[in-house]
Amino acid sequence: MLSIKQFSERTGISPSALRFYETKGLLFPNSRLERGHRKYSQDQVSQARLIHSLRQAQISLSDIATFMKADPEERENMMMRWRHESEVKLLCVQVANQFLQGFNHEQNELHLVSFEKELFMIWYTVAVPDQGPLPFMEATLKQKQKLLSFGVKVLDYGFVRTLRVNESEIIGEIGFQIRSNDVRKIPKQSRGYTIREIPYALFATLEYKYGETYVCYRILSILRKFGFVPTGEHFDKYIAGNQESLMLYVPVAKKT
Repeated sequence: MLSIKQFSERTGISPSALRFYETKGLLFPNSRLERGHRKYSQDQVSQARLIHSLRQAQISLSDIATFMKADPEERENMMMRWRHESEVKLLCVQVANQFLQGFNHEQNELHLVSFEKELFMIWYTVAVPDQGPLPFMEATLKQKQKLLSFGVKVLDYGFVRTLRVNESEIIGEIGFQIRSNDVRKIPKQSRGYTIREIPYALFATLEYKYGETYVCYRILSILRKFGFVPTGEHFDKYIAGNQESLMLYVPVAKKT
């Protein structure tokens, strides 16, 4: 059996960290002596090192606790998720550095936005008249109210994607961020929708007025200036209280 000092030397983990992991229910001593002195076994060395390594990799304490109790298949699934999150975090650091290299606070239209987690999105395909500064606004508000009437919590003001433009109408998608467990609240007869999850990513954003000529060329030109490349589908987000402009979101990565 090893004292906490000996166990600390054996694992390379400080005594204070060992006591901290004990308070969080992650690592308990094998036994305690009458005066409360902690005793650890040799078998706990690899366990302690694993817990500490995961913590150094910025894994949350709750996730570590789940991981330590999980079966091999669940552990592998968690590892896959952590690898993906780590890659995204590294990407965000690279993109942020690239952004700062090209940033001019006096002349800058482009900004960076990230979501804390993947977006669970519900999308509806609609056809609206090609008129007004924000042609999808009425349909968006109507569909949002319908979702709210079902008891679905809508977590944003609304998103839109233009698919194509005909002679007198625009075909597009209107979307909302909702909680995944709220889907079951939507009646079967109202289920003409598509569910898509937008992966956690870093987005370049640009505010523009609907109908603005060559906005796509403008955003691509700005992205090139910063050394960014688009990595997925773009979409627009309505701005609360703004009846003229939209916020364009483009997932980006550093150009290699």
